[in-house]
Amino acid sequence: MTTLAWVIGRGGLLGSHVAAALAESPRVVEWTPTGGPFHWADRDRVDARFAESIAGFLEAAGSHEAVAIFWCAGSGVVATPANEMAVETETWERFLARLGSELAQRPRLRRPLSLVLASSAGGIYAGTRDAPLTEGSATLPLSPYGEAKLLQETALRRWTHTRPEVSTLVARIANLYGPGQRPDKPQGLISQMSRCLIHQRPLHIYVPFDTVRDFVFAEDAARALVRWSARLRREAESAGRSVHVLKICASERSATIASLVGLFRGLGKRRLRIVSGLHPLKGQHPQRQRFRSTVWGDEPRPDATSLLVGIHRVYRHQLALAQRGELPPPARVSPA
Repeated sequence: MTTLAWVIGRGGLLGSHVAAALAESPRVVEWTPTGGPFHWADRDRVDARFAESIAGFLEAAGSHEAVAIFWCAGSGVVATPANEMAVETETWERFLARLGSELAQRPRLRRPLSLVLASSAGGIYAGTRDAPLTEGSATLPLSPYGEAKLLQETALRRWTHTRPEVSTLVARIANLYGPGQRPDKPQGLISQMSRCLIHQRPLHIYVPFDTVRDFVFAEDAARALVRWSARLRREAESAGRSVHVLKICASERSATIASLVGLFRGLGKRRLRIVSGLHPLKGQHPQRQRFRSTVWGDEPRPDATSLLVGIHRVYRHQLALAQRGELPPPARVSPA
C-alpha cells in the first residue's frame, strides 16, 4: 500500500524532520504544492493557495491507496501575543473549511485519509499540577499560545463531525529541539544556549534553575508522528470507521535548566555565561513538567537520542552556520 503524504510547514523544525522521516519509507510518497512556500502573512494569498493546493493534493491521491496530511505549521511561542495566535488559529480553521469543501466535492475519492495536528503539551498543560502529566490530565493553558493550541484541537474535533471519513491524530509535543530551528525565531532554550555559547553572549534566564522540562529531539518526534500516522490508518481500516487519537509526544525524561547548563560546559572551549532575573511572562512558564503517555502504551517512546547527543548535534549544526555567517546573535529572552 502506498500513501501520499503532505507536510504543511515543512520548512520549520518539526515539518522538515517529518519530511525526512517520510522519505525513509518506500511506501510513502511526499507531495509538495507548486508555487513555493506559503506566505502566511497574506491572508488572501494563503486562501488562494489552500484552494489550489488542496485540490491538487486530492487529485493526486487517486493513484495511491491512502492519504495523510501533517499540519506542522505555526510560528507562535509562549510569548506570542494573543492577536497573533488568533491569526494562526483562524488560518487553521480556514484550512479545515477548504479541505472539507474539497472532500465534499469528491465523494468517490474513497481513500483512507489521516490528518495529524502537531500541538503543544507544554502550552496546554501549563497550569496543570499532575505529575506526571498524561492524556487524561486536565488542560489548563496559562498563555495565549497554549489557549490557541487548545482552540485548534477543538476546531479539529468539531470539523470531524462533518467529515466522518477522516481519522485524526493530535500529537501534544513536549519541548522540541534539534538542528534546523529557525534562527530568526526566539524559541527553544537549547537552541538559545548554543547560540549564546557560539556568539559569546550572556544567556538570560527568567525562570528558576530547578525548572523541570521534557526535551524531545525533533528527529525522534518526527519519526514517531510518521509511525503513529501509519498505525492510525491501520486501526481505522480494521475498525471500518474513522479513529481519533490524542497522544503525548515526549521523551519522558526530565531535565532541569541547571542540568542543561552543565551539559553545555562540555562543549567548545568557552564558558556559557548566565544572567538570571525576573520577567513579566514568568507566570506563563510552569516550574515542573513531567510527561507520560498512556495512549498506545506499546509504542516506543521518542527518546532514541540522548540529551547529551542531541545538544551536541544542535551545537555542531549552529557552529557550521556561524562559520558561514548564517547564525544571527541570540534573542535576549531565552524562554524555558
